[in-house]
Amino acid sequence: MSPHLGHVSALMIALGSAVTFGQIQPVATEYRPSGYPETYSAFYPGVELRALPAARAQAAVARTQLSIAQTHLNNAVSDVHRSFQHSTELRNALAEQRNAYESLKAAREQALTNLKSDTTYLATIDLRNRLSDQIEEMRAQKDPSRMQLMALATMRLSYATKVTTMEASALAADPRVKDARDRLMEAGNQVAVLEEKFDDSVRNDPAVLAARKSVEDARIAAVGTEALYTEAVNVANAAMDYAYHLYDRPYPYVIQSPYYVAGYGYSAGNGFPVGYPIGYPYNWRGMGH
Repeated sequence: MSPHLGHVSALMIALGSAVTFGQIQPVATEYRPSGYPETYSAFYPGVELRALPAARAQAAVARTQLSIAQTHLNNAVSDVHRSFQHSTELRNALAEQRNAYESLKAAREQALTNLKSDTTYLATIDLRNRLSDQIEEMRAQKDPSRMQLMALATMRLSYATKVTTMEASALAADPRVKDARDRLMEAGNQVAVLEEKFDDSVRNDPAVLAARKSVEDARIAAVGTEALYTEAVNVANAAMDYAYHLYDRPYPYVIQSPYYVAGYGYSAGNGFPVGYPIGYPYNWRGMGH
């Protein structure tokens, strides 16, 4: 075998060992091809080619283990989220938030009750609504006057602003509205605190941390085994090309010797000419072929 093939074979023999990263286990497999291809020539790169199935199997297993590890991580996060959603503390906080909102709505309605008997407030609302109707009717016309639309819109805005101001004054004067609003804000803050605690629990939960570590290890293993298989294919292709080259154009080594005749060397008494690579039979085709 050529010195070049010797280096290639030494590299590919290492592919017979499983690559282990974290929890990734070696692939228990053995490839046993027939001996027939070995009879093609003395330079057939059998070691390099037999390494490919095991390397490909290791890459496939690593990718599958990465997918499984990612699924386990997703399940761990879902378990923490489910526990949080069904916790008594969160349920009570959400219930308090809903009750506070309903209390605020009731307090607003009670605070605006007095305005419903205020003639100025009712007249302002009536004018606002009439102007809205007029604007819609004018827009429905084929060629509405933009100047008239602008004037009506300005008047409607002024009445709407007046209604809002009167309602805001009534709400601000009622202490029940303020208490209900404060209660709603406190309930919302409590829910926000619980959600922040949930985020921390996802990051620090032991099951999630272990699953995340498994994903990292599996990802490293997948990258490593995929690179191993890719380079195994590259080496096997190079070995095959080199084997074909040696078979088709078997050049001997050039040795500066007074006994070197016509490029064939001389017999060393063992049937092989001096100057040819190890394993090069003397009865193969001569130089230049």
